[in-house]
Amino acid sequence: MKKLALLVTAALLLAGVAEAAAVRIKIKAGYLYPQDGIFRDIYGGGITYGLEMSTVVSRNFEMWIEGGYFSKTGRLTYTKEKTTLRIVPVGGGMRYLFSAGHWKFQAGLGLDYFFFREANVLGTVLAGKLGLAGTIGSYFALSERVLIDAWVRYSYCQMKPEDLKFNVGGAGAGVGLAYQF
Repeated sequence: MKKLALLVTAALLLAGVAEAAAVRIKIKAGYLYPQDGIFRDIYGGGITYGLEMSTVVSRNFEMWIEGGYFSKTGRLTYTKEKTTLRIVPVGGGMRYLFSAGHWKFQAGLGLDYFFFREANVLGTVLAGKLGLAGTIGSYFALSERVLIDAWVRYSYCQMKPEDLKFNVGGAGAGVGLAYQF
């Protein structure tokens, strides 16, 4: 709960930092292709969902905060029994922006805190760890206030929730629909 309060406070501060700059709220969906082979063997890749808030802090730089959601069901390696996974990354970072007509291109780096939950017949594992994320993409203005974007992302977070060490991040790509205030 403290982390959620901190995230909400950061979002409010982010909105206040912008000197009359636009605040953008985006809903997004994508596909995560996990980097780690063990992770892929059990769960495979899958659809991710998320929300993002961003604001321009100088002519070519934008800050963002975001939260995401990834959930999958798989089979344990040896017993083949059902196992469920939920990963919720929450974080933010800084992006460099440049324009070409109606298109706006971006490249950014940030930090995500990955909340991890796995449940199966062996028990439930809860873990969390800080990881890195990088993103590139572009926005296209549909109107003055509505934008659509496409992005590619890579995240890295090495976790060892029990006796197995693996990366809960990986490569991803997706689209988003944003409204600019």
